[in-house]
Amino acid sequence: MGHSGFLQALTVVLTLTLLPSTFCVVDKTLEDDANGEEAVDAVIAKIGSLFGKDYGFFKRLAYADTRFGTETISTRTFTGGIWYNTEKMFNVTKVSKTMDTMYGKIYQLFGTKWRGEISWDDLRKPLYSALALHLYLFEKDPSTEQKGFPQTIAEQANYREHNLRKDYRHARIPTGHEFVDLVTTFEEAKIRCNAKMDLVVVLDGSKSVGPENFQKSKDFVVKLFAQYSIETTRLGFIVYATGVKVLLPLGSGNTALQIQYYVQRANYPKTSTNTNGAIKVALDLFKAAKPRSGVPKILAVFTDGESNLGGLHDKGGVPAIQQARADGITTYAVGIGRDTKHSELMEIAQGQSGRVFSLQDFNALLQFFRNLHQQTCGESQQPSFGQVTGDTLKFNEHRLYRFKWGEVTRSFRITLKTTQGLIEVYHGRNRGLNRAWCDDQLWDGENYIEHPDLYKQQDNNVRRRRDDEIISEFNIDKAYEDYEEVPDE
Repeated sequence: MGHSGFLQALTVVLTLTLLPSTFCVVDKTLEDDANGEEAVDAVIAKIGSLFGKDYGFFKRLAYADTRFGTETISTRTFTGGIWYNTEKMFNVTKVSKTMDTMYGKIYQLFGTKWRGEISWDDLRKPLYSALALHLYLFEKDPSTEQKGFPQTIAEQANYREHNLRKDYRHARIPTGHEFVDLVTTFEEAKIRCNAKMDLVVVLDGSKSVGPENFQKSKDFVVKLFAQYSIETTRLGFIVYATGVKVLLPLGSGNTALQIQYYVQRANYPKTSTNTNGAIKVALDLFKAAKPRSGVPKILAVFTDGESNLGGLHDKGGVPAIQQARADGITTYAVGIGRDTKHSELMEIAQGQSGRVFSLQDFNALLQFFRNLHQQTCGESQQPSFGQVTGDTLKFNEHRLYRFKWGEVTRSFRITLKTTQGLIEVYHGRNRGLNRAWCDDQLWDGENYIEHPDLYKQQDNNVRRRRDDEIISEFNIDKAYEDYEEVPDE
């Protein structure tokens, strides 16, 4: 059977134990000449928004220019690692007098004194290759720290041409048009999401949106919903203005064509902006649906501007978002147009800047859905201790599970059982977890994981999450059809 039709089933059991385990760390971001998509993903997760919101730009650079470091730009000389750098570009990052604050942030985050410790040859390590290019671009355009990099592939291609073309003129790298074509083909080839989740989209239909953009918004939601498997993802859709209307409740059992129909038939309300009221209705949708233990709940709110009723004292604001947080719902905020209020978008996203998107025009929506789709698909399931959970993975598909240590003070046990096919499983305490950046690999049978406090003295990079929670994750990272496909590692 071909890859596209091959399915693997995974059963996971979480039970408490106090038995010890062996601790080790895999971090290919600091290995010389490490390459591949997973190393790139790990680097990007490590750097986060240190230099501004990325919008996928650095991953696209790594793919278009060096195929994630698997293709060298020059066969004769070293060209700065996965991210193309010249030695002249690198030297600029060592002598700038305007980057003292950024040097300090790098030291605080990675324990690295950039000017004093990092040499040109260190760029063979993926993390330092990315930091070098980031610093070089920051020297040219420090405004990205606040506004972020361009959002669309075309805008990123133009940014790359404007800021790097002179430095790249002697290198065999893609032109701007080739960059767009390569990245578009690569990203469109990604498999659609097959993860378990409950996703509700709340769409602003207030007067200021306008009928044309409202229709474009609905077209976008149709394309977004089409990326998810209705066998594993429950989809909800709400349109609001002064009033709130549920077009698609969670767990309705509709077919993909019916879902498309209900979204497209939504009428344009054309009144005020009651964002808080819409969020309340969305929370009721989650509560009314049949519970699915450990399955992530995602709420995406699309709004064109500041809300003006439905909040405290029937004015604007979104106080209902606090209840969303208490209910364990992950929220995304999408500001549409030029008059959005960033503070309210941040409030909707529970203060998480990585979950705030700002679209200056609706023409960016067709590309934007890939970013939102990728991020929502990355949300983890959160099974309870002692719970048995089964899942099915397509070829080369990933799955993420997350848990809080809570009252557990030593270790716990994970039992894995693969009923068909082969999988790779990793665990760790970092966002962006994969085989390039993890604490250890898990195997079929019993696995024991120590509490982070037991070995945090061995790891100076242990980072506490918001509210000082200790959280670990494990990633079902790859599925293979047979043993011949498993990499030699």
